[in-house]
Amino acid sequence: MFGPTESLPLGGVLVGGQSRRFGSEKAVARVGGRSMASLAVQALRQVSDPVVLLGGDGKLAKRMALPSREDVRPGCGPLSGVAAGLRWAAELERFGLLVLACDLPLVSAALLKEIRALATSEVDAVVPDSATEGTQPLCAWYGPGALPTVEARLEGGEYSMRGLLAHIRVGYVPVLDDILNVNTRAELTVARRHVSTEGPG
Repeated sequence: MFGPTESLPLGGVLVGGQSRRFGSEKAVARVGGRSMASLAVQALRQVSDPVVLLGGDGKLAKRMALPSREDVRPGCGPLSGVAAGLRWAAELERFGLLVLACDLPLVSAALLKEIRALATSEVDAVVPDSATEGTQPLCAWYGPGALPTVEARLEGGEYSMRGLLAHIRVGYVPVLDDILNVNTRAELTVARRHVSTEGPG
């Protein structure tokens, strides 16, 4: 259970990917008239405080008027962004990090609330688990207890997010639908089909 505001997690949107398969900056691609980054911010604002951007060069954060930090180890994948977010959460005395990658535009605030509801000191992470796709570690809560393992794996060159889950205490939220990860233009089209309208560019 969460108590006062100080117990809320820090909300972190991961925006530091290379977008190689997508061909341009994924975070600003639009779904339902909103950039994918802004959709992630909107969802996180309902269950965390404050919401920040993790990774990238800071230009997007400036355009969105949001605080941001670079990855702990740029070029080492989302684990580096999670490390930055957990350090930041500790500085702000927040109860861990609720993280959402910008390329998961269909994740709802309702799912984030389910994840947050299971976040306790008894586990180091809470992640969604789909029967078809398995776990989604980039839509998850990571607690203070995860940070030493995250940093040790970064130091050792072990950057896999799913690999991290094998070394920490994890709670799972079953999900019926797959969590669409937009890595290509075709997947962006699929995401747009899930919303009722596509607003102006």
